Amino acid sequence: MGGRSSAVKRSLPDIYNDLEHSQPNDGAEREIFNEFRSSVIEPSASIFSRFQNYQDGQGLAAQALANPSLETKGAAWDAIYPNVVLQMEVFGFAKTVSEKFVSLIRTVLEITSTKKNDVFNTSPAILKCFVDCFDIILKFDEIKLTLPKLLNDLAFFRRNVAAYNDDSSLDDLIDRSNQSTIFWAAPTPMLNDAILSLQSAYSTPNDQKRLFGLLGNVADLCTTIGFKNKGKDQKPLLLCLRCIVGATLIIDNISPTGAFTKKPYFNVKDAMKLLVQFTPKQTSLINAIIYSSKHLKDKQSDPKVQQLFR
Repeated sequence: MGGRSSAVKRSLPDIYNDLEHSQPNDGAEREIFNEFRSSVIEPSASIFSRFQNYQDGQGLAAQALANPSLETKGAAWDAIYPNVVLQMEVFGFAKTVSEKFVSLIRTVLEITSTKKNDVFNTSPAILKCFVDCFDIILKFDEIKLTLPKLLNDLAFFRRNVAAYNDDSSLDDLIDRSNQSTIFWAAPTPMLNDAILSLQSAYSTPNDQKRLFGLLGNVADLCTTIGFKNKGKDQKPLLLCLRCIVGATLIIDNISPTGAFTKKPYFNVKDAMKLLVQFTPKQTSLINAIIYSSKHLKDKQSDPKVQQLFR
């Protein structure tokens, strides 16, 4: 799993045709799957729904600034305070996702170090964990990109919180809001947090080679599934595309040479071709590659891959 990939021409078990509903076998696979589902997948639904419906309070904040009074300031605070509480919930959830993602990768690498078989062929529900993780990360980041005034809400909270914290009941929220500054400043905060966590956990060249091999294998499998199911149900294909984009960006941001070299860790040309040719066009995912990659425009990157994004 640590080697670099050639063209993907593998035969996948039937379960990959229903990746969205794959179920684990008993034993270690079920334990990994259930742990990831209970700590990441299940909590994500409620948080995602509320974050998707986020409404900034900057209209009321502007009124409070233009016509300052207890009434206008109170109305702005009442609108923005729950927004900041939700922001901190998303921030905390992102930390959990990164922690569990690193743990998932560590577990899979431990399994592959003692077994010669392809863990994703024998335990396909583990691939589902990777797919679901990237799906969550990129969907949350897509929402964040639609909330340009989110940081303004946070700034309003910090400027005004002293007036509402006489009993120090908001001290913890203040501390977490300070910790979240760098997180929210990133264009894709959840993906960036995952990248930083993996950089810390896999800092040596040998460890990174194993990490890139694993993520490259995940990207190759999703590319193969995507091509085999082209023109069919779009939902599992979109799951695969998000997984491909997430794996690509992690490799590209951590590897000194990036993900787009002529000797990549996976079949990046076919993966990117699947992405850019997908109908309907997935603009947010394409833009993620263009704007969140580190090496796409490098001279050593494959010009055929670069051409796909021109």
